[in-house]
Amino acid sequence: MRMDRRSVVVGSVAASVAFAVRRGFAQGCPSRSIRLVVPYVAGGGTAEVVARADPDGYTFLPGDTATFAANRSLYSSLAFDPAKDFAPITLTGRFAIVLLVNTDKLPVASVRQLIDAAKKAPGKIHYASGGVGNPFHLASALFARPPASSSRSCPTAAPRQRCRISSPARST
Repeated sequence: MRMDRRSVVVGSVAASVAFAVRRGFAQGCPSRSIRLVVPYVAGGGTAEVVARADPDGYTFLPGDTATFAANRSLYSSLAFDPAKDFAPITLTGRFAIVLLVNTDKLPVASVRQLIDAAKKAPGKIHYASGGVGNPFHLASALFARPPASSSRSCPTAAPRQRCRISSPARST
């Protein structure tokens, strides 16, 4: 029986994976529950919790540019050092930033109309984000800069701050 190159490569890869999996199970890891801390909770503070956790490889924090880059320039002091208290493991995903409008409250059909509405009623159009400094907040703040528009941030990680979304024409 003649073996072609593809069969040899596929067989070698399969054997390597099987050996690695068997070897990984032999280490007994994980030997207890893994703790995955969900970011963007009301009130924030998740990065600080993970930074204070035992460095045993059982506590994970999915983070973004806010946690590991932007916060250093946004806040004068942090309870953690992003460069020293965390070790990057892998990129878990990418996401798009989407602009959505409740057209029942603000009757616009395009970005141009949204900008025009914001210019007509400075400070009356509010936008929500997952918290100060995260990519959604930074993108929204960049979009809301004059002369494009004038709107107010309502980060959802600030539980005491109320955000009212209303049409400039119906604003009270």
